[in-house]
Amino acid sequence: MIEQRRPGVYYDVDGTIFKSSLLEKVVARGVADGIFSQDAFESAMEVQDLWQDNNNEGTYISYTDTLVEAFIAQISGVRVDRFKKLVDEVVAKQHVRRFRFPRTLMRIVRPSHTGVVISGSPKVAVDELVGDMGVEHVFGSTFSAVDGVYTGEAESVGDKAAIRRRLIEMGIVLPDGDIAVGDTMGDKSILRAVEYPILLNPSATLADYGRTMGWPMVLE
Repeated sequence: MIEQRRPGVYYDVDGTIFKSSLLEKVVARGVADGIFSQDAFESAMEVQDLWQDNNNEGTYISYTDTLVEAFIAQISGVRVDRFKKLVDEVVAKQHVRRFRFPRTLMRIVRPSHTGVVISGSPKVAVDELVGDMGVEHVFGSTFSAVDGVYTGEAESVGDKAAIRRRLIEMGIVLPDGDIAVGDTMGDKSILRAVEYPILLNPSATLADYGRTMGWPMVLE
């Protein structure tokens, strides 16, 4: 029996499902375990200080871009099994730090919608974090490996609205009645694309934009 197609319900992870940055927690654990070099993330930490001082979304994006660049360089040469063990330990500790609203929403709409998680964080970590939430599709950054060792080649998750469009074109989800939940301007494209956008603890920039669009906002 062929399962009937349903609309998608799309979730961001960092700041939407997870109360922090999943990549940031992975990096911190990797440094603590001696897998990554603390010095390699010095530039990212400097930009993080600027972001925390001025709470500007542009600076936050610069911070995450710098963090990702350093992470990709550091993961080169790391064994896949060692990194997976690190990720498992991070998620086991951080698992409780998930917002209630997206988990409740996912439970309520599960019979009528197909759950899709899209994140710039490593997919291996995102898979672990949302594994018990009944999500059918997970998209995250992926990293090439040869003989069980990461090469340093990475493929980012890309534009979230483009992922939605691709799922629709492939006949996996329907567009009518679809939902998206996000918290920063990085989620703007998919929030604009769906029928029912929802802002969860949005950044000031996204909150201002959402008000002009009449989008509902949830504060948790």
